[in-house]
Amino acid sequence: MNRLYEGSAPCPGCGCSGSEKPRSKKDGLCYDCSKALEIGKSIVKERNLERNYYRLDDLVVGELTWYEIPTREVEMSLRRLLSAFSQFDKKNACGRSGLIGPGEAITAREGYVMPKVVFESAKELCLSLYNACRQLEKERRSYEKELEAKLAEQKNDIYNDGVERGRNLLFQLNNGEISLDDFSKRIKKY
Repeated sequence: MNRLYEGSAPCPGCGCSGSEKPRSKKDGLCYDCSKALEIGKSIVKERNLERNYYRLDDLVVGELTWYEIPTREVEMSLRRLLSAFSQFDKKNACGRSGLIGPGEAITAREGYVMPKVVFESAKELCLSLYNACRQLEKERRSYEKELEAKLAEQKNDIYNDGVERGRNLLFQLNNGEISLDDFSKRIKKY
């Protein structure tokens, strides 16, 4: 008969004692930890993650300069995404690299620790977002200038039309085509 360990020694996985979670050996894993390890191994095998496993010395600190992304909403989304990638301790990272341009002040940057492979993709994403935001900002300014020009033109047309109508009224009054009573009538607004 296979007897289970029920002593006070902790499980190497979760730290529970044998009395809390009996296990096959004193230095072995409890059932829950064994099952979690099996699930993890099957996920690694299924997703073919073995070849993408990173060592701690493959980590870099990528720094994002906060003012480089001109659109606040995009910048905040990018920061959340980079934070999701940055699940490693900075002390294990081997170097510092800028995701977008160098920052001028230490307070202008935020560091993210990620594997080098992820860092290159994140850098490409940051540069693409930077360029897209700059292009959108340029187009927005262009549309604003175009709108201002059209509004100024329309304002000028309305003014000149009003001046012309005023002159016509004076000519009509002078020729007797309209009377002073016509001026004092209430005019309906649009």
